[in-house]
Amino acid sequence: MSPDNSINIRSAEQKDLIEIRELLRTTWYAAYDFIPKEDLDWYLDANYSDVKLKELLKTDREECFVYDDGALSGWMRLRLDDDNNIFSIISLYVLPSHQGKGIGKQLLNFACEFALEYRFEKVTLGVMTQNEKVPNGIKIKDLK
Repeated sequence: MSPDNSINIRSAEQKDLIEIRELLRTTWYAAYDFIPKEDLDWYLDANYSDVKLKELLKTDREECFVYDDGALSGWMRLRLDDDNNIFSIISLYVLPSHQGKGIGKQLLNFACEFALEYRFEKVTLGVMTQNEKVPNGIKIKDLK
């Protein structure tokens, strides 16, 4: 990792699609071991196919970022809801082999800075209650 790890966070690009799908598959298998793999594969294929990812990268008011330290090790999807003044972290995943290195925290901080830049006052992050692997210390900063 570089001294300023934030430089490893960049917008997702079409060249990343295969790596993004594999990152999602790997992290989902680890995070959602209470969901059958067949169901996870179905959801991945239905919502994160190459076609869907290409559309997602072009979606207005949604942003996708990757943590790239030579290979993709993190993924984050953000949604900007101007009508309700809500900035949502739709998904945030870090490869199991890279967890515990502060990458998730860097992605969260990046999201909060991004929200501030667009003058959002509220950030939401949804977490499945069954996902016991989410770090206990996750806190979203008050942006006011």
